Amino acid sequence: MKNLYKFLLIILFIFLNKVAHSETTVAYIDMQTIILQSDAGQKIKKRLEETHKQNLIEFKETETNLKEEEKKILSQKNILKEDEFKIKITELRKKANNYNLKRKLKIESLHKLKTDSTNAILNKLNPILAEYSIENSIALIIQKKVVVIGKKDLDITNEVLNIFNSKVKDIELK
Repeated sequence: MKNLYKFLLIILFIFLNKVAHSETTVAYIDMQTIILQSDAGQKIKKRLEETHKQNLIEFKETETNLKEEEKKILSQKNILKEDEFKIKITELRKKANNYNLKRKLKIESLHKLKTDSTNAILNKLNPILAEYSIENSIALIIQKKVVVIGKKDLDITNEVLNIFNSKVKDIELK
């Protein structure tokens, strides 16, 4: 009889322990929404778009100048000596290569700026998520993109977006 009480007591502790572990709170968040729809994210997106537009205008202008120079050189083909023509063609190729290199560097710079700005947003977001999880007793926050099926009430994106917008107004781009 004594062993039966011990056995039932052990079973009861095991059962209660499993019930306590099953109350672990999980939530998910859409990081893309935070990045793209936050006030800071909108400002960064606008700055990146402006930089991209300026680059496109500059690229188009340079391309137009190079094409005009090419037409001018080709129209002088019969007038110029062969050596002079070859020198001008070589110079034009150098200019075109320099243009392509500058264009590539500007595009890479814009991509790096975009990546850096996304990382800056995430660095500002992490402490907010940590604080939010402590305040709301959430044991695990996962990204929405890895969730196959989940209850809508486990989505904390809008709540965190509001907190993020109130705490982070702008992010400095370098």
